[in-house]
Amino acid sequence: MLFDRSLIRSRRKRCAAYYLHDPFVHHEAEARLMDRIMCINKHFERVVVIGATSTEWRNLPNIGTCIFADLVAERLPQDSSLRLLCDEEWLPFAPHSLDAIISILTLHHLNDCVGALIQMRHALIPDGLMSCVTYGARSLHEVRSALTHAEMQRTGGITPRISPFMEVRDAGALLQRTGYALPVIDSDLLNITYPSLHALLHELRQSGEQNALIERSKSFTAPQLFMDASQYYHEHFSDAEHRLHATIELLFMNGWNPHHTQQQPSRRGSGTQSLRTLLEE
Repeated sequence: MLFDRSLIRSRRKRCAAYYLHDPFVHHEAEARLMDRIMCINKHFERVVVIGATSTEWRNLPNIGTCIFADLVAERLPQDSSLRLLCDEEWLPFAPHSLDAIISILTLHHLNDCVGALIQMRHALIPDGLMSCVTYGARSLHEVRSALTHAEMQRTGGITPRISPFMEVRDAGALLQRTGYALPVIDSDLLNITYPSLHALLHELRQSGEQNALIERSKSFTAPQLFMDASQYYHEHFSDAEHRLHATIELLFMNGWNPHHTQQQPSRRGSGTQSLRTLLEE
């Protein structure tokens, strides 16, 4: 158990108004995932979108009925009648009932990501699609570095302050482990600038993305630590205009419920030319 799910639920509820209107990163991630879904030459009649801020999903030409789901009711789009309150770790869908499941920046706060992906696959029809976007390992590495340096200097140790995020290679292994066929992983980097570390941390709080680790420090953090972290941040990650750079890595993961009509690797030993011959040419 890594994350305090009750804390995550309460934070998402408190920040619902900001989440639906202002979070640049979430809107950007959702738009980029939407573009990827539009490029798939296949029609998905019954689709569940978890963590959406926009009902534009209903207007995609290859999506039929679209159900919006979230952990808290306040974050569900209010202009849709097809809304579902559910926990991503306990999905309520019947086996083989959906053509596609789409998840937008929700996997990084799951205690059982493997179990959630398996549940998604079981809910998909054969040749159904699971598509998601989550945070990659390079996200907020500047914040992690600044807080670690400041805490080491003041206390001689560190406490977990940034959630662990997924590496690209781990994402591919995760899809294979959970039984998905034809896994595809790619990533985009966002470079966002802020006037101060305080502004960056304020945006994380407003979007409900602050530290939710069970092993986080429960005691009050001295303001001096953040002042030291801010100074380190300005010295190492600022530009000529003294704005602080923050990196967000978005991992996009596609996997399909296996079906006999999908592309299959050729039988071992069925090749008619040797690799050496091809390389010599």
